[in-house]
Amino acid sequence: MRDQAIPDVTALVTPSVLKWARRRAGHSVNEVAEELHVAAAQVRAWETSNAVQPTVSQAEQLADLYDLPLAFFYLSCPPRGALLPSGQHVPINLIIAGAIALAGAMLGTYTARAMRKSGLWRKITSISRGG
Repeated sequence: MRDQAIPDVTALVTPSVLKWARRRAGHSVNEVAEELHVAAAQVRAWETSNAVQPTVSQAEQLADLYDLPLAFFYLSCPPRGALLPSGQHVPINLIIAGAIALAGAMLGTYTARAMRKSGLWRKITSISRGG
């Protein structure tokens, strides 16, 4: 797990992906709230609003509970197609896409633009699409 000396900051995840992940894992809002020791209204807010976000440690707990890589929560929208049951392996292209989204959020606008100009972004995203 993370170093406890690092302050817990807002995760800035995608609300619709949180909702998708919870449903995919077969959990109710109340079950998640109980597991994370927060109010059910808090979990609902995470899933419906960009204004209310979990902390990084809460997002890590959600990833563990939902059996998904943390990077998934940084996708811009839920994956399309059939939902994989919890416990099955997630396709590598979705993991890569989540990691790219997470990296983009962490890199900042300037670095992301530089990657796009250099063509590196296109190469990485083509890998995530299986190309």
